[in-house]
Amino acid sequence: MLGKISCLTLMMMALECFVNENIPNDFNAGKDDNGEVRNKEYVERRWSLEQKMQAIRESKSIIDSQYNLMSRLRFLYDLRNDFVHLKSGSSNKKEDPCVDCYERLLGLDLNLDFNRFKEYVKLVQPDIVLD
Repeated sequence: MLGKISCLTLMMMALECFVNENIPNDFNAGKDDNGEVRNKEYVERRWSLEQKMQAIRESKSIIDSQYNLMSRLRFLYDLRNDFVHLKSGSSNKKEDPCVDCYERLLGLDLNLDFNRFKEYVKLVQPDIVLD
């Protein structure tokens, strides 16, 4: 089980790094309510993974229907967050604080999910070598 948790955590860290790296250096989404420019650095630190992935989709004009891989990767990212930021979701004090997390993790085929991650990478950077 610990191996699966580690694999999921590392895969999602790699996804975050990849997404941040692929936000264009000249990215500018205007100013926020406080007048701060929403540039690459701002986005890396303050936007959700989903917002960042959408910004990449728009900046690279990705129209491939497979970009819906984003929803599966978001599920994995949320599960990773549940483990990293372990909080009790149960009103039953005797139950492990993350039984639901373990149940969701047990049902995963991380090899399949890693292939989905690689599909996403290839959509964003078609020329990348992944072997």
